[in-house]
Amino acid sequence: MRRTRIASIILFVIAAAAFGLVRFQQHLTDTSGPTITMEQDSITVSAEAEESDLLAGITAEDRTDGDVTQNLMVESMSNLMEGNTRNMTVVAFDSDGHVTKVQRKVTYSDYHAPRFTLDGPLQYTIGSQDILNNIGASDQLDGDLSASVKITDTYVMPEDEAGEYPMEFTVTNSAGDISTMVATVTLLEASEYNSMTKIELSDYMVYTPKGTALNLMSYVQAVTTGGRTYEKNEAGELVEKKTSVTTSQTGNIKDAPSMGNIETSGKLDYNTPGTYEVTYTYTKDSQRLGSVRLIVIVTE
Repeated sequence: MRRTRIASIILFVIAAAAFGLVRFQQHLTDTSGPTITMEQDSITVSAEAEESDLLAGITAEDRTDGDVTQNLMVESMSNLMEGNTRNMTVVAFDSDGHVTKVQRKVTYSDYHAPRFTLDGPLQYTIGSQDILNNIGASDQLDGDLSASVKITDTYVMPEDEAGEYPMEFTVTNSAGDISTMVATVTLLEASEYNSMTKIELSDYMVYTPKGTALNLMSYVQAVTTGGRTYEKNEAGELVEKKTSVTTSQTGNIKDAPSMGNIETSGKLDYNTPGTYEVTYTYTKDSQRLGSVRLIVIVTE
């Protein structure tokens, strides 16, 4: 009985050693990477898809390590091609550092180019260095691209002369897609800027699909004139904003502005994609006291 147990132990040790030797030899001779298998070599996803969505249906198996699907990752994406399509390179690696790569074609179902944002009107005092402060950009692929917005040299704007000047802005995302926009920048004397009636809008840039009209007056939020600010209430009327120094809600009724003092102008074609500018002008007693622009971008 004792001899039988000893023999069993010896056989177990020999078997374990043999298995270890085989694994060691496999380790020494394994010079290939994992095998990657794809259910589909092309997929359609949202432009905001996560990496897990891009890797759906892909598995990886290694001769030594077994299933290494968890090691799959997106190595790179090409620039956008026709049809909102990109070539994606997927890699898998094993414990020996061997790497295998495959390509999958990715098509975005809802992609659009980077879009500009505008936090305030493009109105500045002469000599201002803050023209880019109000302008930002967002992108489905990269998120906030505000730091990447640039002014091109297509137009030249003097630094010391009041007036209205076209400026071209551009931004590029990681897929190589470029968006450009030409908008009017207004430079004013400091005295005029400080004394003018200011029209505050809820948005200073709006994107709208082709064929979809906007209620332009709905963007008016407030008017500041004569040192007082009047906000639009739910009834669409301008009433004085209460502050610690105001004694009444409406102030001097005779001088209080109304929505009727504001008019819109500018060419706007909802059926033709492009960039348009709508000017809101505040007029009282036949005097033009202030204006502001809304940029409307009609998309396909």
